[in-house]
Amino acid sequence: MNLFDLSGKTAVVTGAASGIGRAIAIGLAQAGANVALCDLSGAALPGVAVDVERAGRRALVAPGDVTDEAYLEGLMARTRDELGSVDIAVTAAGINVRGAAIDFAAADYRRVLEVNLVAVFLTARAAARVMMGGGGGSIINISSIMGHVASANVPAYTSSKGGVSQVTRSLALEWAAHNIRVNALCPGYVRTPFIEPLVRDPERLAFLLDRTPMKRLAEPEELVGPAVFLASDASSYVTGTSLFVDGGWMAW
Repeated sequence: MNLFDLSGKTAVVTGAASGIGRAIAIGLAQAGANVALCDLSGAALPGVAVDVERAGRRALVAPGDVTDEAYLEGLMARTRDELGSVDIAVTAAGINVRGAAIDFAAADYRRVLEVNLVAVFLTARAAARVMMGGGGGSIINISSIMGHVASANVPAYTSSKGGVSQVTRSLALEWAAHNIRVNALCPGYVRTPFIEPLVRDPERLAFLLDRTPMKRLAEPEELVGPAVFLASDASSYVTGTSLFVDGGWMAW
């Protein structure tokens, strides 16, 4: 089981204040990694840091905007300087705006792509620049099943997640020679505040549960095992792939 041991490694996790990002940040610490915590809302990060430190690891609280390229470059440099390296980067920050495409505001479309896609590229690139000087690393982009199938009333979100899955492949090809692996985690519907509007709608929730072969939503902690796998030596020959964690949704 030493293949999954992240002792001596350092991870940077964006979107770490809640949901999937928070669960993965704590899970990586429990597997042995020190963790730099990034989120636009910095208020919740100290609480996540407590959980990281409770696992016996060091935490760096670094709130900021993932669409700010200078912030991301500084985040990676600060992580390297204060925690020793950047070995793992998880791009979990994301937003969604729901609405019919016919009336969807162009500003909302651009904003979703800026956070969900452009910032993923910028985060991965900032991490890779440090990883290239440190012998390599693992970048885990949080995509979605919606990067591979479609849904109505989320035109920007599906576009952004499709882009994440594709940029993952592109970066994997470019950076393999530098021993940097780039993969995507593609969750199905996970019980987080992100999907609260769907959970509150009995008809929509019933549809989601019926459409999912396992007949339930995922819990955020169920993304931890797949993330540790992609972060660790257990996946040393895995790059450019999309790993679905969806209760069987994509098997239809």
